Amino acid sequence: MSAAMTWVIIDEHLNSINDSGFGHPGPNAPNVRWVDFPAVYHNKAGGLAFADGHSEIKKWKGLNYPASGTPPSTVTPGANRADWDWLAERSTQRPPIVPAHQQAAENTLHLLRLSRTG
Repeated sequence: MSAAMTWVIIDEHLNSINDSGFGHPGPNAPNVRWVDFPAVYHNKAGGLAFADGHSEIKKWKGLNYPASGTPPSTVTPGANRADWDWLAERSTQRPPIVPAHQQAAENTLHLLRLSRTG
């Protein structure tokens, strides 16, 4: 993923702030749901700063907030899903952490396969 497509800072909705980070499952996530919610302070839009130094104001199309609280975390087809997908395309995920013993076993199997083919 390029720096121009990787957000670093995002406006988070005040009712969604619960820790020091903004969570989004990212692309290819098994669970399509909102973890944290983008802010809509600027006429249903919020700011994002990207790793290459540029920033954008994103007009959210389907995020509708109740008078108090946050909307349901369920992502619905239509504009809500379009917003989720847009953010997912610009979100990174840490690769899964493989326990050391499992990694060692996978390395051994890989070496055995190589020795049989070569």
